[in-house]
Amino acid sequence: MQRLGITTLTTGAFRLEYFRIREWQYRKRKIREAREHARREAASKSMRTSELDKMINKLQSLERVDGTSEYYKNNAIAYLSDLANYLDRIGVKTIKNAPGSGNFQWRT
Repeated sequence: MQRLGITTLTTGAFRLEYFRIREWQYRKRKIREAREHARREAASKSMRTSELDKMINKLQSLERVDGTSEYYKNNAIAYLSDLANYLDRIGVKTIKNAPGSGNFQWRT
């Protein structure tokens, strides 16, 4: 009879420890998910200046459709290149999205 009592006690203790560890893992996962969500939200509210170079490369890789589209594409490339060079010159690494608008603000 004593043996059954000790077995029941140790099984209960292991079960309690198991659920305590599972709860800790659950909380840890939720914290990690919240951090990841916050990181994604912050990334969507700002833009690295290196992304301007990616946009320029993407535009340059597009094939010609007609003369007018080529004209606008070349102007867009020129403006984005000027913007990227200016931001590099003044030391800006991130462009933060202005609250409530689609306009960007400069942030060093």
